[in-house]
Amino acid sequence: MNSGWMIGWWTETPFHPGAGTAVGVIDLPVQRERHTGLPTMQASGVKGSLRRATEARDEYKNHVNKLFGTADSTERASGSLGFSDLRVLAYPIRSMTGGTLWVTCPMVLSRFQQECGLVGASTKVENLFPEANQALVTDEWAKQISGKQLFLEEYEYEVKTNTPLSNLAKHIAETLLPTGQAYAYVRQKFVSHLVVIADEEYQYLLSHSTEIHPRIQLSDQKTSKNLWYEETIPRDTLFYSLIFHLQRNRQDEDTTSNEWVNSLDETLAQFGGDESLGRGWFRARVMRGEGEAE
Repeated sequence: MNSGWMIGWWTETPFHPGAGTAVGVIDLPVQRERHTGLPTMQASGVKGSLRRATEARDEYKNHVNKLFGTADSTERASGSLGFSDLRVLAYPIRSMTGGTLWVTCPMVLSRFQQECGLVGASTKVENLFPEANQALVTDEWAKQISGKQLFLEEYEYEVKTNTPLSNLAKHIAETLLPTGQAYAYVRQKFVSHLVVIADEEYQYLLSHSTEIHPRIQLSDQKTSKNLWYEETIPRDTLFYSLIFHLQRNRQDEDTTSNEWVNSLDETLAQFGGDESLGRGWFRARVMRGEGEAE
């Protein structure tokens, strides 16, 4: 029986995993890891959003407590599934030399490889260690650009072609990006436009490349009652998360868990705040682990 699943989450709309209020310039920032500053969404939010969506599905509404557990004070029990935080894998950055490039770093790729191993999914990350102010690019992208310089936002990087990155980009596109004709352009562009930069530079970019939206509350007389600034993560960001199969030695729970996770493949899910503004919609892709029961 499969020990877990790797799920790719492709942002269809801007995403606001709220971290509460703050005293800085941004009133409503997104959740970030304390030690890296990278955007994330805590596992409790992921689990809660998926539970709410499952409760609305006729075929699984009677299995919600088995899958997610129950908080009933008289009969509290954990579910058959465990959930990880939502983690960023590739982040879209505007570029004068490529329109939009997806950027990642060695630290993120190392984590990704480790967590693939936790659920029996295979991936290979090797020789992806750029120097400072250097950008590793795919073989396909190197053929398309002239010169040896690349810009991410206003920052300049020296280009270095990396064949293992080309192989990794193809693997991610095939296993974590949505399928279907509507996403053919995205998959094709992702394969050539994935870039790796140093950890520190990546962390800095992701601290200064989110979208900031001014929001305002109007009175009945159409005058301003309140102005605030809200941070969102742009669409076309690729996240991933893990869903763990918690062994219960119950065949009925095992079967239901497998069926439910596999049913997420290619479906839409909503995470985070501002649902009424169309934010937080994701397309899921299930990367199946080796040895998963059919």
